[in-house]
Amino acid sequence: MKILMVTPYFPPHVGGMENFAYKLSNRLYEAGFEVGVLTTAIPLNAQLNLPYQVRRVKPGIVVMRNPLAFSLLNEIDYMKRFDIIHAHDEHAFTTNIVALAKRKHKKALIVHSHGLFYPESVLEALVMHIYNRTLGKWSLKSADRVIALSRNDAKFIEKLGIKKENIEIVPNAIDPADYETNIDYYDFIEKYGLDGWKVVLYVGAIIKRKGLNLLIKAIDLVRENLKIKLLVIGEGKFKKKCEKLVKELKLQENVIFLGRVPREELLKAYKTTDVFALPSLVEGVPTVVLEAYLYGKPVVAFKIPEIAEYFSNSALLVPPGDVAELASAIRELLENPKKVFSLVEKGRELLKKTFSWDKVAGDIVKIYENLLRG
Repeated sequence: MKILMVTPYFPPHVGGMENFAYKLSNRLYEAGFEVGVLTTAIPLNAQLNLPYQVRRVKPGIVVMRNPLAFSLLNEIDYMKRFDIIHAHDEHAFTTNIVALAKRKHKKALIVHSHGLFYPESVLEALVMHIYNRTLGKWSLKSADRVIALSRNDAKFIEKLGIKKENIEIVPNAIDPADYETNIDYYDFIEKYGLDGWKVVLYVGAIIKRKGLNLLIKAIDLVRENLKIKLLVIGEGKFKKKCEKLVKELKLQENVIFLGRVPREELLKAYKTTDVFALPSLVEGVPTVVLEAYLYGKPVVAFKIPEIAEYFSNSALLVPPGDVAELASAIRELLENPKKVFSLVEKGRELLKKTFSWDKVAGDIVKIYENLLRG
């Protein structure tokens, strides 16, 4: 079977979608599939030593993180060599080109949604509303199958007019080989003055929908009877407001903004933490939760549909936006080792059962086989 991955970005560019496409391509190649990758030359002159071909085209201008790679039109004839075209990201211009190729060559097409697009401005919201109901809808309807990360994502895609029977649900995957779990982290504790403190960790973009302000307010409640520090890893437009909130609540001793950190420091943060917090009000299927499980850390989060779908039994979930309940849950995890042990064990089991690469790649291969079988 010949599989062509088409993705707007691919390593060495860093990101969740490109890493998924890379890992999946490797798995397929190792399983004996003939694999090709078609992507943009971002970064310029990017090269990887891989056993399968990666063709890179000029990216053109980039609009809303989307390369308008018109040069991909020159690759339409190349696409017909493959049995299945697997296009990543329904919002990508590269997927629009693949949908056009599908109309010409009638090749089996899978469009893989890596999560809904959450606009950060009124302009972005307007653009995505128009796109989803025009070009995006057309690209999705061109696909023989659409892969969604969750039931919530699948429902949104179905509302665009895609038949339910053409939508498959496959979550993200995590590879333990990518993570050094025996890393020495005592220098990290010393660097940030964490010795003797309980540590709560936040990792993610600092934007309003991620709810960091709510977590900061919860820390204010918890600190009344606990020595607690919140480590914040990430950057974003909402950071200044969160920093202002920290000052207003006089939490400078309790909240540390680390910004973007090197990977080694991120892994040390996971090792150091006592509780991982995900205060998002809107979310997809976050890799950070999987990473926390990999490091044996309990997770507290708001009970929004995307989180409850996968993590209802392995994380401590509280009503969305409820600061008092969030604080209570953090306190419970810091004071109840039996609860922590139970959640950590369930998290590790969930990684093996649902989010392992063996499971995810196997499910995608089944989709390929069923599609070609007709």
